[in-house]
Amino acid sequence: MNKFRFPPPGPLIAAVLAVLLAGAGAGCDRPGSSPAVPAAAPPPATPAVAVQPPIPPGDGDFFADVTERAGVRFVHQLCDDHVANIIESNGAGGAVLDFDGDGWMDLFLVNSGPLEGVTKAGKGTRREPNRLFRNRGDGTFAPQATYAVGQQPNLVRAADLDGDGAVDLVIANEFGTVSVLRNRGDGTFAPQVTYTIRSYPRSMTATDLDGDGAIDIITANLNSNTVSVLRNLGNGTFAAQAMYVVGITMASMTATDLDGDGAVDLVIAGRGAVAVLRNLGDETLGAQVTCQAA
Repeated sequence: MNKFRFPPPGPLIAAVLAVLLAGAGAGCDRPGSSPAVPAAAPPPATPAVAVQPPIPPGDGDFFADVTERAGVRFVHQLCDDHVANIIESNGAGGAVLDFDGDGWMDLFLVNSGPLEGVTKAGKGTRREPNRLFRNRGDGTFAPQATYAVGQQPNLVRAADLDGDGAVDLVIANEFGTVSVLRNRGDGTFAPQVTYTIRSYPRSMTATDLDGDGAIDIITANLNSNTVSVLRNLGNGTFAAQAMYVVGITMASMTATDLDGDGAVDLVIAGRGAVAVLRNLGDETLGAQVTCQAA
């Protein structure tokens, strides 16, 4: 089974993380939860902003935008003239994966789209679909079937969730759900199966948290300052969320073995602070250790 593996931290990083884990140093403590962050009030409805063309490459540029030439025709709809609230701030998500097992990396892109009462899209604005693009092996891509997921998707991860050797997809959606698209192994995905988390996920990782050889799903949720853990039951289905309160306003999260005990821990970066949740090795996470930024 394919698993995510993380390299050990270097000496300097290890020293810093040791301080975090011990709770030592100025500003490090174990705070309680913080109040929820409310979404901003929605602006009045106006027509969606038109898609802008790419900027032509200059003589000194190392990369050129070949999106159109490669056949990746996709529209992410912000449906506003500026980022006006929490829901709009994270954009959408995408994943690079070999979904059909031909050795070439393919693309899966999700679209947030218009949402009444949140975005400024005019009434009746058509939502552009999520898109799967198959790599033809020559640097161009062919669009495949579209796949429905939850409202306002913003994060995507690719992993073999059921151990059949085919890469599946996990999508986190703004309003408290995770969509799992299981790879059938024939170049298509089964319809989504949804699982409940807390709302406004801002970061997501797929890793074997409990050491049973199956990939679990973890999200860091902004509005409630919580971490949701969906434990894989070993067949690509998931138990109900286990939730951990984190006392910082979260922005991003990563997973790695910080203390060398073979169990994957969580590191969460937030507004002016970093929190560590140590894996206790019994399918649970310990109390957070937090270090405030200077």
